[in-house]
Amino acid sequence: MANRGWNAKWLNKSSGSVGRPRSVSREQVIAAAVEIGLHHFSMARVAEHLGVSISTLYQYVDNRDELLRLAIDHQLSVVDLPGDREQHWADYLIEYATSLRDVLASEPHLILQVMDGGGGIERELALTERFVAVLVARGFTVAEAVATWRSVGAVTLGGAITLCRDRAAAARDGSSSRMLQQAFTHFDDDALPLMREGVEAYATPMDMVEELLRPVIEDIARKRGETLVWAERKIPAPTAATDEDQPARNAARRRAPAKGRPKSAKAKA
Repeated sequence: MANRGWNAKWLNKSSGSVGRPRSVSREQVIAAAVEIGLHHFSMARVAEHLGVSISTLYQYVDNRDELLRLAIDHQLSVVDLPGDREQHWADYLIEYATSLRDVLASEPHLILQVMDGGGGIERELALTERFVAVLVARGFTVAEAVATWRSVGAVTLGGAITLCRDRAAAARDGSSSRMLQQAFTHFDDDALPLMREGVEAYATPMDMVEELLRPVIEDIARKRGETLVWAERKIPAPTAATDEDQPARNAARRRAPAKGRPKSAKAKA
């Protein structure tokens, strides 16, 4: 009797697992990879996340590499760039660069995709069109706007790579300073005297706006015959997208670059 009861339970469990597999879509598979994280997902974790078997996933993608490419393309397609609120062009450039930098740095795989041509030239053209339209509305020629996009894009990509590197150093060694201290132990005490003298400057986190973007913006303003007045406060450090204070930080970014619009800018806007 005991054996029959155990068999009955086993049969009930087995029969409950047999049947039509749970239906999912390719979009759900991609979304699951994004939710888990491009750094961390595996086919097994995606399957578990969706409550399906791994074999079910292979009905929608060939392998993990294809799913990674699809997930990255999805992330690039939903990049939330700043809109045209009639803000000064300098404010727009800072908003654009900082928001895109934070998106790229949130998933380093996105940086690799951009370096490899992004989600394709079609997606790049669509994103650039929005950027150029904002600057043209402020008196830039199309050629000037496109040249500005190239400069700001290079700054943004560099800022994202630097931010990823700083975060990796912090996660691995606690800070860039500690990483450097450990690196110097691999050299003789009298080696690299210049780098030992400049270690503090080397370890100081880069302020993308002050060090990279501000000179670009000031050069553009000079060519346009404008004089920009910069606010004293600095752009807040980037945070995770889930940070509850992010909207307030974004608002601070929008207010940061200039206290007022020059008269020449009003005439051209």
